[in-house]
Amino acid sequence: MLNYVQVSKALLTVTEAACVLNCSTYPIYGLIRRGKLPVIMRGKRYLIPAEALQKYISTHCVKY
Repeated sequence: MLNYVQVSKALLTVTEAACVLNCSTYPIYGLIRRGKLPVIMRGKRYLIPAEALQKYISTHCVKY
């Protein structure tokens, strides 16, 4: 778990995930389409497991 990104929910909407990554929803949908971010379908909505988002952040973090 990353200390600087704390998510209190187990599942995030695309909009919430975009807020965590400080980007628009467009790149989030791209990650979902390319299979780089796993999702759970709830009707027509994508729900992103918070742990999957944490893992994505930790593997794609640039360290200076």
